[in-house]
Amino acid sequence: MTLRLRLALAFLGVVLVPLVLAAFLVESTVPRAARDQRGARLSAEAASVVQRLGDRCDRAATLARVTVLDAAARTPAAAVASAVQQGRAAYAVVRDGSGVVLAHAGTPALPASRGCAAGDARHAALAGAAELQTTGLKPRTLKVVVGFDVDGALLSTLRPTGDVELALLGPDRAVVASTDQALRSAATTVEARPEVSSKDGRLMVAIPAGALPWTLVATATDASRGLLPLVILSALVVAGCAAWLLGRRLALVTTAPLAVVASAASQIADGDLSARVPVTGRDEVAELATAFNEMTERLEASFGELQASRDQLRRDLGRLGETLSSTHDLTRILAVILDTAVETLRATAGAVFLTSTGEADLYLKVGRGLDGRGSTSTARLALGSGVIGTVAATARPLRGQPGVDLSPAPGEPTADDVIAVPLRASGRVIGVLALYDRASGAFTDEDLDSISTFAGQASVAVDNVLLHQEAQRLSVTDGLTGLSNYRAFQRQLAREVDRALRFQRPLALLLLDIDNFKQVNDGYGHQVGDEVLVELGRRLQHEVRDVDSVARYGGEELVVVLPETDSEGAALLAGRVHEAIRGTPFAVGATTLAVTVSIGVSSLPDHGSTPAELIRAADEAMYAAKAAGRDAWRVAQPGQVAD
Repeated sequence: MTLRLRLALAFLGVVLVPLVLAAFLVESTVPRAARDQRGARLSAEAASVVQRLGDRCDRAATLARVTVLDAAARTPAAAVASAVQQGRAAYAVVRDGSGVVLAHAGTPALPASRGCAAGDARHAALAGAAELQTTGLKPRTLKVVVGFDVDGALLSTLRPTGDVELALLGPDRAVVASTDQALRSAATTVEARPEVSSKDGRLMVAIPAGALPWTLVATATDASRGLLPLVILSALVVAGCAAWLLGRRLALVTTAPLAVVASAASQIADGDLSARVPVTGRDEVAELATAFNEMTERLEASFGELQASRDQLRRDLGRLGETLSSTHDLTRILAVILDTAVETLRATAGAVFLTSTGEADLYLKVGRGLDGRGSTSTARLALGSGVIGTVAATARPLRGQPGVDLSPAPGEPTADDVIAVPLRASGRVIGVLALYDRASGAFTDEDLDSISTFAGQASVAVDNVLLHQEAQRLSVTDGLTGLSNYRAFQRQLAREVDRALRFQRPLALLLLDIDNFKQVNDGYGHQVGDEVLVELGRRLQHEVRDVDSVARYGGEELVVVLPETDSEGAALLAGRVHEAIRGTPFAVGATTLAVTVSIGVSSLPDHGSTPAELIRAADEAMYAAKAAGRDAWRVAQPGQVAD
């Protein structure tokens, strides 16, 4: 038995038992008053039945008016059918002005004889009539009669209570209708009077049925004969004791489990998440205890996950902050960013793709857990193609299932679920951060918002690294030719001289100067002169080795540092460079120029043991080549360098 049912029974016992006992006590002490009261009520109920009969007459008249309007609007047959089916009339008849029946439904009674009463003792009815003169091309008169049968069923619906029996008597004392078979014979001897009489343990009253030609007889049980006072008193004592015991039991059963739940709730409020409520029975209290324990277990699990996530986030943020503050290594920073994202969203795999400089594709820079997913480190993804390419091209994040609502491109890692967000630097997309297959469940919109926010913060760090790298590059790069500048050349030459002296290895230097470069600037403009310098640097880089360093020394002078090269090797390179420059004219726009250079060669240890001595020796050799008519190269002579 449920708690709700127990409470309902207790309430019923506490409220109804005293009332029933009090009623019995009152009827046993004042039986006459009870009989008079019942008789007065029976009279009122009989009058109420008469009024309801009148209401039924009004309803018949109203239904007749509705039916005649319906017959004029539609057809007489449809109107009478609607009156019987929807209006629940016993019959309906439509006649024309001459009395011809146009349509009927049900079994009609005889025409009304008095008021709305119709029929005879065999078939009585309450009828209503209505007449309508139609207009139009064919005006006609419609007369409608609608009636309700007067029988025991009708009286049963009109009686106020079930213990009241009703009968209708005609003018000839015949019973028109009755709710009780025994009343049909008894009612014929009753005179039409409003006084209440008592006969055979029943109360009876007869009153005229208003404007109807009938007399209404109502009877009810005479309940004035109650139980003996001793029986009623005993019942009152027993009922009082039962109500007292039931109330105590209800309080005990209701409050005891709730006290246990309240105690457990207080423990949880104090921080003890291990509190549980014992589950007994199968009622609502047991359901409450079960739900409370489940809530506590989930709360404890969520609190543990929250602590673990907080600790993990603290470690990730600490590692990320340490990395951002201690390194400008792009690969390392991207690895930390990817690891943080993977651990935060509990992804099983992840990758960072970067855009290629000057090309319309992306390449894999950093990956985690990509084994067996069909992607290699050499894979190239076209910009605008697949999930990664679309994010890079549109700068909009994506989330979904590849192959279902997303279309992956060949070479992308395979996965059932993916989140991809753009990485930006200096206002442009430089790459994409992608996470694959969450360890539990699928990625959500909240995950997408979180990783998008994280990617925005990470992009700031990446942008700072790229700006730092660009600043470093610009600090050692000539802005015009893209070669190393004078500062970078000095550092490189100092390192190579130190290494050559330490390990007793050869080192050589080439110093080049464009012949008559002022005439190029004066004759063709400085823009053409700049293009000549750029082309000269390009040809030099094509002729030297990867270990060699080409730099712009100043103005129209370029310098080449040649590690592991002696004077003979440097001379061979000078000759090759000389021929490469003079052998092919320089095409600058629509202008073709014959460019020549003068080259000076020096080496360590033949021409010096310091950077300054090597530069001075190469410079002297270059001017010697110019003095010999330009368009030539010379190797510095031992002892040529001034002190």
